[in-house]
Amino acid sequence: MFDISQTNAKESDYPKLFPKTYHFEHNGDLKEIREGLENIAKKQGLTVMEVDDLGSTKGAYLQLMREDNQKSVKEWIELNQDSSPSHQVSTLIHELAHSRLHNAETIKKK
Repeated sequence: MFDISQTNAKESDYPKLFPKTYHFEHNGDLKEIREGLENIAKKQGLTVMEVDDLGSTKGAYLQLMREDNQKSVKEWIELNQDSSPSHQVSTLIHELAHSRLHNAETIKKK
């Protein structure tokens, strides 16, 4: 594992090296896929929102915890609004997986 600071890449090259968007091929309607994923999130008590302040981060699963860290008060997923629709869908899948694997209830059981 290395950090980009250990390379000779210039900061101006970062957007080319780490693009925010990419596209995957699909045969369906991304809008329907996105709506289906958002319905899954809603059933899990998650809100999904697009935000503009994530920088190069593609998305995040976030939890607001009680003081005793035993229970989530609120959980949500943020998606980078600058990402392509297909990238947002793949990021949403990724963040939904985080919500299942790393939520307070799951962690408490370990």
